[in-house]
Amino acid sequence: MSFALDRQRFIIMGIVSQTSVVCLLLGLSSAKDVPAFYIFGDSLVDVGNNFYMKTLATPLFPNGIDFGNGYRVPSGRYSNARLVPDIIGQEVGLKNFPPPCLAPTTVGDVLLNGVNYASSGSGILKATGESYGDHISLENQISYFEKTRKDIISNIGIQAAKKLLREAIYILFIGTNDVRDISNVVDGGAALDTIISSLRSQLTRLYKLGARKFVVGNCGPYGCIPFTRDEYGVKDGCVSAANQRAQRFEDAVNACCNVVGAHGGIIPCTTISQVCSDRTKNVFWDPIHLTESANLIAAKHLLDGDLNYTSPMNLRQLVNT
Repeated sequence: MSFALDRQRFIIMGIVSQTSVVCLLLGLSSAKDVPAFYIFGDSLVDVGNNFYMKTLATPLFPNGIDFGNGYRVPSGRYSNARLVPDIIGQEVGLKNFPPPCLAPTTVGDVLLNGVNYASSGSGILKATGESYGDHISLENQISYFEKTRKDIISNIGIQAAKKLLREAIYILFIGTNDVRDISNVVDGGAALDTIISSLRSQLTRLYKLGARKFVVGNCGPYGCIPFTRDEYGVKDGCVSAANQRAQRFEDAVNACCNVVGAHGGIIPCTTISQVCSDRTKNVFWDPIHLTESANLIAAKHLLDGDLNYTSPMNLRQLVNT
């Protein structure tokens, strides 16, 4: 398999490779309609929570340039358009994009369609992302979900709420920022153990709150993104040291929205950035995040992929379980 011909395939596999699609069923009936998506994570899936906080991690325009919000109106997403949860939600019949939990309009019946708790810059550990300013750690994201659960029970009653929550899909894309923060730690193995233990604890907490269907994204190839390659001055290939704690893939695709850096990886996509004219040809939107075109490929593999991409089943099978 030629590296030159398969660079893009490898980076997309890094997003969905070994995604854990876990269905924890206790005598549940089949449900083909997805009542809700509850989404947790970092900037890979954040849709605007950071707009409501004091933080450097805010996706200003031209982020969202192709989303359709209007001229120079950002979408809250670190991409030119839709993210993976947006795409798969539409594909399985979700009525609306789950809104950010901090939006004042995310109340009442809106909660029944799903909520997005993700926060750019955040991680599994509470300390991850503190350098950006305010953020919502995974633990605090689940605390917000706990409040959502109480509000749903108050709205539709305990039995209907339990049914909705057990049939909902719980998406977690988080961990890359934790990997970044420990990339230079001497005892990386011990640090990883702490991260994994914390993730296990938070997943158990969600289970106790009624969650049964989980989609947990693997940590992508951090050493291959434009940010890391420019940070380490790598012209070709990936930064192997940064990848040892993530996944070992190879990629040489530049950022579409860029300011400086050999790969456009020094400064995040912002108002002074230059944007490539044809976003459909780029895998990377900015130094870290993917274009909608790349997200579409990742979403396709997550929805209908085989065991090379999702385990023990794909998302469409999970929905129909």
